[in-house]
Amino acid sequence: MKGVILRGFRNFVEDRAGPSAWSEIVQRTSLDEDFFVVAHSYPDTVAFALVEQAAGVLELEPDQILRSFGRHWMHGTGPRSYPQVFELARRDPVGFLWRLDQLHDAATRNLDGARPPVVRVFEDDGGDLTVEYASTKRLPHLAWGLLEGLGEISAGRLTVEAPEPVPGRPQCWSFRLHVHSKEPSWI
Repeated sequence: MKGVILRGFRNFVEDRAGPSAWSEIVQRTSLDEDFFVVAHSYPDTVAFALVEQAAGVLELEPDQILRSFGRHWMHGTGPRSYPQVFELARRDPVGFLWRLDQLHDAATRNLDGARPPVVRVFEDDGGDLTVEYASTKRLPHLAWGLLEGLGEISAGRLTVEAPEPVPGRPQCWSFRLHVHSKEPSWI
């Protein structure tokens, strides 16, 4: 898992419950450090341990934590870390989705062991989208929160339905997105 994501998770916890909550989570996970280097890749087990312990501290289910973190990422750490990318997301959420695999490739190209998700976008005759998210990490609730956050930062130009597993593909989930406006916003 990228360090920037783990740093964003720390921001999420601290924004939601304060620095003492983060300290408690780190203590419960027995991590040697609580500072994450943005351009470093960490074992996925670190992220999963943090989410598991955050569930206890924040009194939420892990799936709720991941979904909330996804939305938080789209409003906070994501735009601070990648301002030009998130300006595109805000102005043209549909175009952003079509470019998402390229963006993941660029962001992880030099990180050893990085395994970004694969995102495929399909448009129906009515202009709505189906987004297929495939990941060995199996984090559909995080993806759900990210997509909800995309709708929010783009002034509600799209809304997302709950994920559905893709039959025959155990590491893939499908999201139905209703597009309310395809016109890019240049304001």
